[in-house]
Amino acid sequence: MRVIYRKLQLSTTMNTPTHSSLRLVLATLALLALALPASLMATDYTATLPNTNTTVFWTNAPWSPAGTPGSGDNVDIKMTYTGGAATFRTAGDRTVNNLTLGGNATANRFQFSGGTSSNSDTMTVTGTLSITNRAVYLQSISTNYVFTLNSTNLVVDTGNTGYSLFLGLSTGRVNLNIAGNTTVNSGGIQIVRGDQTINLGHLDLTSRPLYLSSTNFNETGGTNYTVSVRSLTGVSGSTILNGAPTNTPNVTLEILGENASETSYGGVISDGNGTVSLVKQGTGTQTLSGNN
Repeated sequence: MRVIYRKLQLSTTMNTPTHSSLRLVLATLALLALALPASLMATDYTATLPNTNTTVFWTNAPWSPAGTPGSGDNVDIKMTYTGGAATFRTAGDRTVNNLTLGGNATANRFQFSGGTSSNSDTMTVTGTLSITNRAVYLQSISTNYVFTLNSTNLVVDTGNTGYSLFLGLSTGRVNLNIAGNTTVNSGGIQIVRGDQTINLGHLDLTSRPLYLSSTNFNETGGTNYTVSVRSLTGVSGSTILNGAPTNTPNVTLEILGENASETSYGGVISDGNGTVSLVKQGTGTQTLSGNN
């Protein structure tokens, strides 16, 4: 009987978890959580702006789900107002994973700006900034400040040849820096002011336009400035144009180089009413095969 009792006691002891084994299990679970991709832990936030011309701030936006987006989250901000411009302000420095700005096809102008009343803000998008279904203006709250927007990638897909992404406005400025790729699937990109820093990364225009000076260009920001890309691609039909209808800005398109790679642009680079200078720097080959 004594021998049997000892065996049972040993079996019970071996099947009882120890504090050390519990700590090991918890530590393993914690490591697995850290190893999950950020995209699996992100929250998708949507805000639809009111159907008025009121200004909405990041901190009081009608977010769904309730809460405030953070650095790992995906954000989609929509406007539906047809009677004029709708404005959304970051009201502070913000960081998100992906950011989509747009609305429906009948909405008016969507202005996305930094600042509250007396400061400049920085918006950081670690993934992709997408412009969809609407003309969108990136700008600061006034020309005394500048809104900085940094993104890994930019996709412009407004769904309409008449809708563009406008960089700056007569009342505000933006510094835009794209570290990866800018792709224009529909619509276009128009630069409204000369007192801004614009770097579009690798620019693929597909068959769409880049207006180095927009059709509503504001010359108070300066008429001699540089727009930078890392490299340039696009098929026949794509256009890079100094497009101001009455003003005559002098714009330099600077190709920074793509680390020994080769890219080809089959579209047109044109002076328009102003002049366009082309500067190629760095290593790599940039081929221009269009009628320039």
